[in-house]
Amino acid sequence: MIRNLREEGTLDEQRARAVKMVTEKKVEGYFYIPASAYDSGKVEYRAENVGNFRVGERFARTIEEVIVEHRLKGQGLNPELVRELMKRHRRQVDQGERAGEEKESGFLETFFSAYIVIMMLMFLVLTSGQLLIRSVVEEKSNRVIEVLLSSCSARDLMVGKILGLSGLGILQMVIWE
Repeated sequence: MIRNLREEGTLDEQRARAVKMVTEKKVEGYFYIPASAYDSGKVEYRAENVGNFRVGERFARTIEEVIVEHRLKGQGLNPELVRELMKRHRRQVDQGERAGEEKESGFLETFFSAYIVIMMLMFLVLTSGQLLIRSVVEEKSNRVIEVLLSSCSARDLMVGKILGLSGLGILQMVIWE
């Protein structure tokens, strides 16, 4: 539902009514477009949940088009001519995109793909870390560490263990995929 509250009272009364409509869930949100919006380009969007990026982006594009049209008229240019020139350019880009596969990545796809990668990294760190600690404890209990440290420094031994076990963990992840 789109309403213009301009003729219905003072600015504070209009904002109070708009906030009340949002809290009563009569509307999802409202835009406050000040008179200076054509110059500054700043528009306020108020809602209970401003996390819906698709709605905000769609309205932002529309408001930007209106502001650009007003600015073009202010400069003495014909907005219809500019729009026609832009359509031709967009059509060429759209045809180029249609030649390949179009796929819009939604929020859930992006979230779950990131979630899976994070879980795989966590699993990699936990298993590799467990292998590293277990090998150090085993070498300590078998007194193999004294023999190893006689031939190299402790730093070199630990770097070799970390690099070797990290490579093993990455190889396991590549094989599992």
